[in-house]
Amino acid sequence: MNAISIAWITPASLMPLLFLPSLPGPLFLLFIAVMAVVLLQSSYRLFWIMAWSGLIFCWGVTVARQQLQQIEELTIRPVNALVRVTTTENSRQRIRVSIVRTGQQIRFPVLSAWIPAGDSVADFCVGQRWEMRLRLRAVHSQLNEGGYDQQRQALATYTPLQGKILWKVPLTTECSLRQQIIQRVQSEIGLMESRGILQALLFGLRDGVSPWVSQLFRDTGVAHLMAISGMHIGLAGGVGWWLAV
Repeated sequence: MNAISIAWITPASLMPLLFLPSLPGPLFLLFIAVMAVVLLQSSYRLFWIMAWSGLIFCWGVTVARQQLQQIEELTIRPVNALVRVTTTENSRQRIRVSIVRTGQQIRFPVLSAWIPAGDSVADFCVGQRWEMRLRLRAVHSQLNEGGYDQQRQALATYTPLQGKILWKVPLTTECSLRQQIIQRVQSEIGLMESRGILQALLFGLRDGVSPWVSQLFRDTGVAHLMAISGMHIGLAGGVGWWLAV
């Protein structure tokens, strides 16, 4: 079994999670895992594919159950949490925080939540750690067939929560190294007309791109080039730095 085969088997094995009305229980997963271990003893390629498919499916369901369990625990009542700021959006006046710990319990997998910050969004910086009391709720989506499924997107990006801050205390106020670089670049290109596009290309930050420019990119079908070109610029810059030193 080579890496290419695993690359094909993995998405195919996880695809049932898109259609299952409910997640299988622990006993069913245990049965699949035992059967997979038995099939791995065989030398037939088909049995190996079936075994790896079963194990990958069990892994996917286990991760999904962990995520849903955490959502339920975090939304029952307000929680005191140690959080790390991962994103700030000045235009929408909101931040995204990763919930590292609640009380004395370390959270795994680490889930994130979008929190409205209002005018105080400037007080936050990516990389900071805060002690917060949060009232959280799960992200919901409309049931229109064929429409954008916000809930599925939230679960896929481990950001299934939203809520508000009841109180907050800063623990570390220093920004991350990446954010410090971004702030320095922003100060250099602050007067440029295309600063929003430059930020998107260099750092993947689309917050500074005006709505009409975003719409223009969508209409012309080049919106995806923002991420791709940014990656290429990063690779070229990294190779250039490596050659220079």
